[in-house]
Amino acid sequence: MSILARELNIDRKTGKITLTNRMDLRPSLRLAKEMREMNDGRTAGKSMQCIACIPHWLWNENPWLVEARRARLAGNEAEYMKYFRKFLRLFPQFQVAKNV
Repeated sequence: MSILARELNIDRKTGKITLTNRMDLRPSLRLAKEMREMNDGRTAGKSMQCIACIPHWLWNENPWLVEARRARLAGNEAEYMKYFRKFLRLFPQFQVAKNV
C-alpha cells in the first residue's frame, strides 16, 4: 500500500482543515482476485476460508468497518456481521468468499 496523492485544504472562513489521501489499493484487490480464483478463498486443507482482503488501515477509515470493529469489541457478533456485510455489498472487489 502506498500513498498516491495527499491534499491539504484549509477553509479560512470556518477554520476547517481537511486532509485527503489517495491510496493505492491494487495490491489488496489483486490478492482478493487471486484468492477468489483459487478454491473460493479456501486454504489448502479446506478447513478455513478467507472472507475478504481488506487493508489494515481501511479498518480505521471506512465508517462501516469502524462500526463493525466497535460492535465486535462490544461482543455483539451479529452487529459486527451486519456492518461487515454492508461494507462488502458496497465494495465487492475486496470480497473473496461468495457465501458471505
